[in-house]
Amino acid sequence: MVRDKNVFKRLAKALDSPSLDISTQKRKDIVQYWVDTHKNYLRFLLSIAYPTLIVWQTYALLDNVEYNLMLDVKIPYEYEGHPLRYMLTYVAVGTMFHYASMMTVLADCITQSHLIP
Repeated sequence: MVRDKNVFKRLAKALDSPSLDISTQKRKDIVQYWVDTHKNYLRFLLSIAYPTLIVWQTYALLDNVEYNLMLDVKIPYEYEGHPLRYMLTYVAVGTMFHYASMMTVLADCITQSHLIP
């Protein structure tokens, strides 16, 4: 980001340009068209992202490996052989994994929805 500082400054100056005036109805319609287009692409990308994460999170339960977590995590206690500890650990790791992966997916999808058209 630091190396692209000049690009961001030029873009910020362009936003203050009088040629970006959206006071006329035709210009407002153009802006609204692009807003709607970006929202549609964002919805499409999220509709692909959510099922992918659901499969990724449930695969650890279905892969025939005993006491398997959805990703490799070093836990400071023994959870293998203890069903209650495993369940609590799985839920805790799953919650943290879900938040981290959804933050990444949303940031990527928002970027892609603005780049597609």
